[in-house]
Amino acid sequence: MTGMLGSQVAVAQALRLLEAISYAFATRDWTALRALYHDEALILSVAGGDRLLTPDELIEMLAAIEVKRYLTDDAETDALDENAVIVAGLVRERHAVEITYTPSAWVLTFKDGLVWRSRAYHSVEEARAAYAQAGIDLGMPG
Repeated sequence: MTGMLGSQVAVAQALRLLEAISYAFATRDWTALRALYHDEALILSVAGGDRLLTPDELIEMLAAIEVKRYLTDDAETDALDENAVIVAGLVRERHAVEITYTPSAWVLTFKDGLVWRSRAYHSVEEARAAYAQAGIDLGMPG
């Protein structure tokens, strides 16, 4: 039972970390957001395109763009295990003339209680398959 309880505690900690990330992003508290990422973390984000970002590069990019341009509507979170969560929702992107909605799913993995890897995918199925295949590093350099 201890193993199961330990796993439940780890999942709860991962979900709390995700809540802290969401809050820091929503309030544009870039210092708090940066503190939630491991120093050696790597991120592939929607806003960053195919560019692999460090936590400092991610924060610099987010601070430079208008956050209201990129919003995640009605995101749902599911813990894959104690090392990873998947967040799925629609990314709403404002352009000068229109607003587009793109379904996305992000896998965030954790190391030392911080975000280790974060990667955006086109669907929940693709995200689950990538984590099942690549594990905690999500196929990025380890």
